[in-house]
Amino acid sequence: MVSPGRRGRARRAAFLLGGLFEQGRGVAPDEAEALHWYRRAAEAGEADAQFMLGSMAMGHDDTEAFRWFRQAAEQGDSQAQLQVGHMYATGQGVEQDQRQAIQWWRRAAEAGEAWAASFLGGAYLAGEGVSEDRTEAAKWLTQAAEADIVEAQLMLGMLHTVGLSPDERTATKWFRRAAEQGNAEAQYQLGVSYSQGRGMKPNEQKAARWFEAAAEQGHTDAQHRLACIRSHGDPANRDIAEAVRWYRRAAEQGHVHAQARLAGYCALGDGTTQDRVEAYKWAKLAAAEEPSMAEVCSQFAGWMTPEQVERAEELARHWQPRRE
Repeated sequence: MVSPGRRGRARRAAFLLGGLFEQGRGVAPDEAEALHWYRRAAEAGEADAQFMLGSMAMGHDDTEAFRWFRQAAEQGDSQAQLQVGHMYATGQGVEQDQRQAIQWWRRAAEAGEAWAASFLGGAYLAGEGVSEDRTEAAKWLTQAAEADIVEAQLMLGMLHTVGLSPDERTATKWFRRAAEQGNAEAQYQLGVSYSQGRGMKPNEQKAARWFEAAAEQGHTDAQHRLACIRSHGDPANRDIAEAVRWYRRAAEQGHVHAQARLAGYCALGDGTTQDRVEAYKWAKLAAAEEPSMAEVCSQFAGWMTPEQVERAEELARHWQPRRE
């Protein structure tokens, strides 16, 4: 009779052999042979092999992937628990069930899986699959944020800005952690903190730095805020041509306030070439969401020929936002 210890060593050896064939270490890479050994190990109860089979099946047989992930998860594999939670949440390979997703994310998070803690915290924050509970959200998001999960850092920053008892210093700490990892929304929020003195002394130059970091990634609100600093900020930070450039980038993505500002600069030729057709076009586009701009269009029309107005109207009709 084979002892449990020997059986365990045998299935582990089969898993390791599968890895050699998958990675081509010491043998020619052979996916079929890798699958053969992974399957032998998985059917014998090797959780790592079950996880590998799930990973290899993802995208072409999600039902099979779920089956193997679930087996590994039930043995306590936290990465598999995370994946099972994700598949329940999205309905990938299994019927969508947010409550099941929460259960599996909780098991993984309690085992220290940072992404599971982030998803669980987000669920408590949004009230998806559980009752909304900002205290629980903060608990799990903090676990994930401490592990440098940038999405959790951003959510935690927002939670301390508008939820629980607002704590601007803590919010800013998390926005900074996420911003330094390159998250555009966090960079924007950190810019707002410096601009408004949210948890710190106001500093327009530092606000501009973080707005620009987010703006370069296509964040329209950051582009607009940066343009405002360049056009109306402290004299040391002003640059009208640069302001117009940022108003234009935000306007081209559909930012209404940027469109309104850009209309004025085009009309006056301030920081850009004077172009009343362009000015009317941007004013017309802004008027779709900002009714007061309709009066601006009428004023512009008084400076233009009928042909120019017709051309501007045509440009506005055919305009489409351009995402960066």
